[in-house]
Amino acid sequence: MNMQDIAHNESVKPIGEELKALRISKGLTQVEAAAICGVGLRTFIDWENGRNQKPLAAFDNLRNVEEK
Repeated sequence: MNMQDIAHNESVKPIGEELKALRISKGLTQVEAAAICGVGLRTFIDWENGRNQKPLAAFDNLRNVEEK
């Protein structure tokens, strides 16, 4: 791995942080986002905290929601 790769990796957010940022940008609570993604609240929280893998469909579901 070269220095450019390291610099790039440091600027990329973990996927859980990206999911949280998307949820917040849409003005959604975790409860609302979990319902949109078709999962329970605990599962959604685990996704945001990086404890479990999340399906890419979760991003699509949230991206398609109109901002509040």
